[in-house]
Amino acid sequence: MTTSLASANLRATRFPWLKTPHQELSSIVTITVLDTQDNPPVFNQGMYGFVVFENVALGYHVGTVFASTMDLNTNISYLITTGDQRGMFAINRVTGQITTASIIDREEQAFYQLKVVASGGAVTGDTIVNITVKDLNDNSPHFIHAVESVNVVENWKAGHTIFQAKALDPDEGVNGMVLYSLKQNPKGLFSINEQTGAISLIGQLDINAGTYQVEILASDMGVPQLSSTFILTVSVHDVNDNPPVFDQLSYEITILESEPVNSRFFKVQASDKDSGVNGEIAYSIIEGNAGDAFGIFPDGQLYIKSELDRELQERYVLLVVASDRAVEPLNATVNITVILEDVNDNRPLFNSTNYVFYFEEEQSGGSYVGKINAVDKDFGPNGEVRYSFEHMQPDFELNTITGEIRSTHQFDREALMRQRGAAVFSLTVIATDQGLPKPLKDQATVQIYMKDINDNAPKFLKDLYQATISELAANLTQVLRVSASDVDEGTNGLIHYSVIKGNEEKQFAIDSSTGQVTLVGKLDHEATASYSLVIQAVDSGVVPLSSTCTLSIDVLDENDNSPSFPKSILSVDVLENMRVGELVSSVTATDSDSGDNADLHYSITGTNNHGTFSISPNTGSIFLAKKLDFETQSLYKLNITAKDQGRPPRSSTMSVVIYVRDFNDNPPNFPAGDIFKSIIENIPVGSSVISVTANDSDADINGQLTYAIIQQTPRGNHFRIDEVRGTIFTNAEIDREFANLFELTVKATDQAVPVESRRFALKNVTILVMDQNDNVPVFISQNALAADPSVMIGSVLTTIIAADPDEGANGEVEYEIINGDTKTFIVDRYSGDLRVASALVPSQLIYNLIVSATDLGLNIFTKDSFNSAEVLDNDLSLNTLVMCLLLVTYFTLFSCCAGSLVAAILLSFSIASGDSVGHFDINNSGVLSIQQPLDRERQSFYSLVVQVHDMAPLPASRYTSTAQVSIILLDVNDSPPSFISPKLTYIPENTPIDTVVFKAQATDPDSGPNSYIEYSLLRPLGNKFSIGTIDGEVRLTGELDREAVSNYTLTVVATDKGQPSLSSSTDVVVIVLDINDNNPIFAQKLYRVELEENTLTGTDLIQVWFCLILKMHATNLILAYVG
Repeated sequence: MTTSLASANLRATRFPWLKTPHQELSSIVTITVLDTQDNPPVFNQGMYGFVVFENVALGYHVGTVFASTMDLNTNISYLITTGDQRGMFAINRVTGQITTASIIDREEQAFYQLKVVASGGAVTGDTIVNITVKDLNDNSPHFIHAVESVNVVENWKAGHTIFQAKALDPDEGVNGMVLYSLKQNPKGLFSINEQTGAISLIGQLDINAGTYQVEILASDMGVPQLSSTFILTVSVHDVNDNPPVFDQLSYEITILESEPVNSRFFKVQASDKDSGVNGEIAYSIIEGNAGDAFGIFPDGQLYIKSELDRELQERYVLLVVASDRAVEPLNATVNITVILEDVNDNRPLFNSTNYVFYFEEEQSGGSYVGKINAVDKDFGPNGEVRYSFEHMQPDFELNTITGEIRSTHQFDREALMRQRGAAVFSLTVIATDQGLPKPLKDQATVQIYMKDINDNAPKFLKDLYQATISELAANLTQVLRVSASDVDEGTNGLIHYSVIKGNEEKQFAIDSSTGQVTLVGKLDHEATASYSLVIQAVDSGVVPLSSTCTLSIDVLDENDNSPSFPKSILSVDVLENMRVGELVSSVTATDSDSGDNADLHYSITGTNNHGTFSISPNTGSIFLAKKLDFETQSLYKLNITAKDQGRPPRSSTMSVVIYVRDFNDNPPNFPAGDIFKSIIENIPVGSSVISVTANDSDADINGQLTYAIIQQTPRGNHFRIDEVRGTIFTNAEIDREFANLFELTVKATDQAVPVESRRFALKNVTILVMDQNDNVPVFISQNALAADPSVMIGSVLTTIIAADPDEGANGEVEYEIINGDTKTFIVDRYSGDLRVASALVPSQLIYNLIVSATDLGLNIFTKDSFNSAEVLDNDLSLNTLVMCLLLVTYFTLFSCCAGSLVAAILLSFSIASGDSVGHFDINNSGVLSIQQPLDRERQSFYSLVVQVHDMAPLPASRYTSTAQVSIILLDVNDSPPSFISPKLTYIPENTPIDTVVFKAQATDPDSGPNSYIEYSLLRPLGNKFSIGTIDGEVRLTGELDREAVSNYTLTVVATDKGQPSLSSSTDVVVIVLDINDNNPIFAQKLYRVELEENTLTGTDLIQVWFCLILKMHATNLILAYVG
């Protein structure tokens, strides 16, 4: 329609034949043309083309199509109708904008042709939208296998191609262009063509290498560049230069056609002069093996691979090849003729190995079930087939000639299911020919399935189901599932459920398939307290059968009021030393309900810090359950919940904030474990050794610590400590030979006020002293001896011994003759053995040797130990000590006057200094012994100066030498702990629990673990007191009442940690001081006195006694007059 309005001028004229005067009238008529949707939308392009990259985000704008129509008031909508089967794109129905609806992968599809339809009411128009997907480099080159192997021969020349690598990249253009390189090239023996991936040799292979591992890298040309690798194993083999040779030119074998499959019937034999795999032969059949009738094992053994039949083929000419196993194998061939001899070898064959028949239940006996059939290719009796069951079958009979199977009685499928568990019979049938000498047979399986008929109605598990449901249950709440079963199968046993009575209000619905009953309305217990639904189960048989059950539903009343607290937050202050079990505060909530719905139980539902507080579930009283510690936590926020006993229960919660107030209750604490530190001897006085720090979780001065060294073993003042920082410094010269280990006890004390309330901690610090080479060797062996002139060469005359108190290399000594007859005598460098190197000269009576003893340490510090300047040589090390050795022959001894030379070789030892009390003694053999008992606790270190001199007769010169002997006494646990604390203490009877009553202190003069003390109470006395194992603090653990017990005697035991341990004990009397906590009480509740009349004023009538007890009692004094 092009014009919606049209005007027409109509004129009416009276004609003269009407015999009336001529008249003419005119009028304008306007015609409105109404629009209809008869013009289809037309797209502004006949075909659209868009380009999009793969992997763009969902909702990516691809392009927009646009269509218009000549009709008025037409809303055009767009739709993709074809070309997007996987839903990769979406189109805005109003704007025509096409966007991505899924991740686009160019490798899956690179081009899409969509048909877009524009609808304008009942008419439509369409267009074609072509979308080209551009590639991104999102795929790495991919090798088919991650690892491959190849065999090569060692004599292959350079340039020989050994392997073709192939990697695929589904991307296009440069993104899919693959270049190859070698990432791992053993010994540079291989090269790879960058374009083709062909791997070639560029060097000589080594058979001894065995294998090479070549790693090949395939990279694309995209951005970013992607790559992958794979490993090629190259196995190197020897050269193969001899082919196999058969032992015959040809073979002919005759076998029966009835030979069984896999039977071996002949073995061919070939030999190969090569060795290794080049000489290993494998056999195969390459021609003449029609129907794959024969096979051959690698060792040349022929066997029957498939069943033979002379009627089909009576002769086979096999071409067998023998190949060695080299990389480039050599081979030889031979013809083997196999002739088959005929036998009666055709047995009957069933046309099926498994017959399946379906037989409907309830049929009468003799009904036809099915027919089996077998064929025998033989003729005459050999081809005549007879049928039979393998086992006697009472349920079926088989016609011997025809193979028909019939039933022998009527069957009930459901009875079979109950009796046998399955309604199927599995029979084995036999087909036998009549051949001679032995008939042949075949067998097959016959499966007879009983077909069901609908002869059983559904049956519910219960006749009556009962359920309850809350009146507040939401719509679609599942109430209960009823269940019925039908022993029939298939559609005959398929059950559908429905409610046929009791659901007039349409409050419930039932799933027809599952029997699930669901609430679909709103319940009101007050309106309807119960429902009784009659539910029917119907099977799906042609003639359906059904049954019913009753579902009784009780509607439960609900709890609809929550408990209420008077306020949402409660703040409470408590002392840190509050006793466990004391009342902290109470909370109370109210509930408008009644009965169980108003029975409130209280609980702590959050942030209770591992049970620090407890609450009475009935009263809401909050108690302290664990000891408080301000330093660990000073504020607690508890969530207290009040819950009623309704179903479901309702609850409300309030917060209780508990503030803990502090007092000084924490001793200092060192880190766990003993402290060890190594220092080197001779370090300067004042050097820093180690810092020992403790922490105290108390605040202010209660947490400020000072440090002191309270004990040092061995005794001395070798170390001091910075009392603020805890840094230990040397305070005297440190000599390892005096002591190689110091044990310090460091005490950290807080600064609490008063001083009596201060707490402390002890820490053992062990300082190991490392050696320096500050001692020269000292000879301890004799310096004169007599020798037999006839002594054999190589004999040991004596062993020269020098001692060096240093340790390690600093104390290891080597010996050397530095002056004297070195041709006649030699000394062992390490052991000091002095041996005869050549025969002694009888005419030489005396040999003088100068022997040096040198330690192996560095030249740190030396001491002069030999004063004869003429003996020392300038070439000797400062770590060297020399000695003069006088050697006298027996010949000289016998030639001199008696006693003169004997005295010359005798030595006399003595202790020159260091043992004023006489604890030690030394004999003339140099053996040092103990003369008096030693006590480490009195003196732990001895430094003896031992002097030795020869006994040469005067006026001959006598030589003297001295040596220093350091003796360190090791501790044994021989001293039990000794108490130094008082044996009497006082405590008021109202003292709070956990107060320190007194502190037990004991000392042990031993060292190390032998001096570590642990404390215990021998008799805890009714759990009133406890003691700290380490600090010895005796604390109050129960309430005291002087009126009940006025004093306690505690036996404190101190035990050291030695092996075996020693202990001592002391009795401490704790006197409980009285406070005024009791009212006076009379001795009697009632006093009765008789007196005469006219008794004078001031006369004593009675003496009344009273005492103090816990509670106050009233008393009456009654005076009775007698007269």
